Amino acid sequence: MSYNAKTDWKYDDTPTEDDFNRIEKGIKDTTDTVVSHLADDVVHISPDERTKWNATEMNLNTLRKRKSDKDIYGTYTTVEYIRPDGTLYAKSVLSGGTSPQYTTNTITYYKLDGKTVLSTDTIPLTYDSDGDLQSEV
Repeated sequence: MSYNAKTDWKYDDTPTEDDFNRIEKGIKDTTDTVVSHLADDVVHISPDERTKWNATEMNLNTLRKRKSDKDIYGTYTTVEYIRPDGTLYAKSVLSGGTSPQYTTNTITYYKLDGKTVLSTDTIPLTYDSDGDLQSEV
């Protein structure tokens, strides 16, 4: 039985035994619901997040790489990661800055069909004073 709140209390109303039992039951039911919800790891992730997680759980060692768009310094600016079934898992594209010090790595992840975009991450690239890649965060 669901909790039925009494919302028309008056200043002179005297709570009865039934009122206190109803209130206590409401508190217990709410506590039980919260405890159950917090213990359920599945409900704390959206369907889109679950799909992305499941797609990224793939063992990266099973992916093949297809490189293209080689710049004058021999750096491939586009790398595609292909699943064992031949569908596209992800595509990494370097852009911005001056070759070979690109300033952005855009990684696009694809759903299992290899065509529909699941998500895109844009990662800034920074370099130290020697021109070596310092961070990709």
